[in-house]
Amino acid sequence: MKTYHVRIHQGDLEIEVTSEDKSFVESQVAKFFSSKPQDTKEKHGHRVTGSFSARATAGKPISLPEFRRTVAPQSASEYVACVAYHLEKNQNISEFGTKELLAGLKDLKLNVKNYSDAILKAKGAGYLMSGKTKGHLMLSSSGEKCVDDLMSRTKGQTS
Repeated sequence: MKTYHVRIHQGDLEIEVTSEDKSFVESQVAKFFSSKPQDTKEKHGHRVTGSFSARATAGKPISLPEFRRTVAPQSASEYVACVAYHLEKNQNISEFGTKELLAGLKDLKLNVKNYSDAILKAKGAGYLMSGKTKGHLMLSSSGEKCVDDLMSRTKGQTS
């Protein structure tokens, strides 16, 4: 029997559908272009995966203050992780300097006396790691997981 496999990238969005049912694959592709598909689903031998960053409607990027509201960080380290996550996922900047982090923290009007100390604490918590370029930082997998957990917690409160 034939297996239909489609993988589509569009900006920050991606869908991958695998099934023996051609009409199912076509319907999932149509849903992808009309709205955001759900995350991974496995049902009746069909597999659909979608990976999305936090995006606003109509494909427009989400601003940092909007992103903060959807994530609702509580500690200075979580704020730093959110700024780094936003830089990576919404602005496609995988390596950044403290200058970019400081600008993001100032945009969020984080109420701390020392922004540099907040960055050091986030690095100590494992949310940031050294980048490939000297003097640059990157979001670590722990930092990404932290923000993903914050987003899941916030979704659970609004549902």
